[in-house]
Amino acid sequence: MGIVFQDFQLLIDRTVYDNLYFVLHATGWNEKTDANKRIREVLEKVDLETRDLKMPHQLSGVNSKELSSHGIAERSREHTGG
Repeated sequence: MGIVFQDFQLLIDRTVYDNLYFVLHATGWNEKTDANKRIREVLEKVDLETRDLKMPHQLSGVNSKELSSHGIAERSREHTGG
């Protein structure tokens, strides 16, 4: 099962990586190694693996929209065992 935040917008004061980590940590991904692996998977899925240290204003509108709609999907049930 995945969760997609419908109105998700990237936080302007955090990098792409930090935005993803923030959401994963807030949804129970407390192991940094697991969260980092998931972030890498997500970034690869939306072709942004080389932009993890970019700030939101440095992404194109398309990149930002893809990350918002696809990148925050996470497998909370698989991760938390629920």
